[in-house]
Amino acid sequence: MSTTSTSTTFDVAAFRRALEDLDGDAVGALVTDDFERTEIDQATPPSAPAVVRGRDANVAAIADLRARGVTLRTEEPLVDGDRISMLCRCALPDGRTVVGIAIGDVRDGLLARLTEVQAWG
Repeated sequence: MSTTSTSTTFDVAAFRRALEDLDGDAVGALVTDDFERTEIDQATPPSAPAVVRGRDANVAAIADLRARGVTLRTEEPLVDGDRISMLCRCALPDGRTVVGIAIGDVRDGLLARLTEVQAWG
């Protein structure tokens, strides 16, 4: 008996471009319908993190960042099988900066979960 396995690689370069362009539609095309993003920082500690569930809600969050004039850069991406990690740097219009380390899970070639721990300054 033979089994066939299909593996689809996550396009980390396209994801980085979509994030850096704050292109919600492009991000939406690279995540699962049930995509979940969790943020941990000084305002949302591990005991009560900020969690955004679903593709549409996360696309809206990207649109909100764009509307507020946030800029975002990604560095040092790593994809290993069904895991992804990268460094994210944001600049806010008021001069503050945010640096985050993000780790995620890939399912069927799409990002299914991303958890980011952030430091604000």
